[in-house]
Amino acid sequence: TNALELQEKLAKMNESFFERYRLEIEQGKLVNIQTMKQGDKIYYDDSCHRERAGTLGGFVVEKNGLEKKYALTSSHLFPSENLPAYTERYPGIRLKIGKCVFTTRDNCMDFAAIEMNEHIDCDVFFRGVDGKKTNARVYEENMESLCFVHKIGAGSGLTTGFIVSSEYYDKLFGSENHIFLVSGADGCPFSSVGDSGSLVFSRSCGLRENYVNVVGMVSGIYHDYCEKGENEGASFGVSSSSGNISCCFRISPALDLFQRTLDIAVKFKEDLSFTSSSENSS
Repeated sequence: TNALELQEKLAKMNESFFERYRLEIEQGKLVNIQTMKQGDKIYYDDSCHRERAGTLGGFVVEKNGLEKKYALTSSHLFPSENLPAYTERYPGIRLKIGKCVFTTRDNCMDFAAIEMNEHIDCDVFFRGVDGKKTNARVYEENMESLCFVHKIGAGSGLTTGFIVSSEYYDKLFGSENHIFLVSGADGCPFSSVGDSGSLVFSRSCGLRENYVNVVGMVSGIYHDYCEKGENEGASFGVSSSSGNISCCFRISPALDLFQRTLDIAVKFKEDLSFTSSSENSS
């Protein structure tokens, strides 16, 4: 009897609700904001310069267990701290992912770090040329031994190239710099517009070593047709007989400066077990 009485009361409440309120069905579209990952587009909130969007090169996390996540990109995309960082998954739909907490003001390093918002889902693992998770270590050795390098950019995706100058000197950069130049393999450009911030990496030589070497970051493009005023989107412009040449900088000194300035310790997120030859990973 009690169950029947309760059911009758609920029915009367429903009738009263629908008499009091008018319900309308609205049509909408469910939008799935995907996980942020290496190679995604990133920009700061400046609608007048949306074309300055670049690449989320990859993630580092704090070593102290707090698991704060930092996205690495170029400082010419984020010229000052506290700028909000956005991505755009669909036309007209933007998502705030964090804010810039560090940016360099040094000609020889074009580096910025974005502290990701806690609610943003991030694939923090490094991805190699096959798209699979892999360990990553900061490469600090001589670049002369590297055969091919790769990058995953928001502009041109995955590309392969080779280092044509491991130490490039120009009066713009001063006597001490960390600039190197990369040419695309098979006649294809190594980078294009939108690729600034892409991490440059190389696969390890040993067949049993399950990591990649993170060498540097893409900063700009050298065009052989570049003239004054024609290449405002690139960071640098000089004449080159080799065609499209990408200007990159070593990532090691940039990460060191970032850690010293914020008094933190960061690392690339580890996925697989390192071999004994990679114990000095960062």
